[in-house]
Amino acid sequence: MTGSSENTLAELDSFIEAGETRRIEQAGVVALLAAQNRNARAAQRTLHEIEDALAALRARRASLWAIGST
Repeated sequence: MTGSSENTLAELDSFIEAGETRRIEQAGVVALLAAQNRNARAAQRTLHEIEDALAALRARRASLWAIGST
């Protein structure tokens, strides 16, 4: 891989790690609201958005890795 691809992959890894941390925190918020019998729809929507963003980041990372490994 070129230096540029390695930097981009490292940046994506950093974004994915931060996103995973945020996903775990948001899942906790959803669980807490549910345990308190409160409306968790907005929190669930945010969780789904985080999960969608993580999926996109992982797909981008896989694509860049595949291009760099050829």
